[in-house]
Amino acid sequence: MDTWNKTPSSENRGIRISDTEKVSCIFLILLIVNGGKEVPDDLRISRLVEGEEKIKELKKRVAKMQSEVDNYGMLPYDEKGAKKELQKLKAELERLRRKRDTLWEQVTG
Repeated sequence: MDTWNKTPSSENRGIRISDTEKVSCIFLILLIVNGGKEVPDDLRISRLVEGEEKIKELKKRVAKMQSEVDNYGMLPYDEKGAKKELQKLKAELERLRRKRDTLWEQVTG
């Protein structure tokens, strides 16, 4: 998922940010950081490259964190709910094991 182009606030509106707009945003950030002073071209380019690399790294970290969070999506939010869900799943597992054993006995019996 490209976090530049699909964020919670823009997800339903289909907002797309072009590469030019991304560079403009980075440039504005550099101007703010430098107190509004103009930055020399060679320094600006190197800072833009550094900024883009940092953004890419952050995107990777966000994607990794999001996948970790998604792994817990089916769990209940509270401890009691989680314990109840665990008990239900254990009971279902035991029921399926008994069914498996019964079918195995019928086949081999």
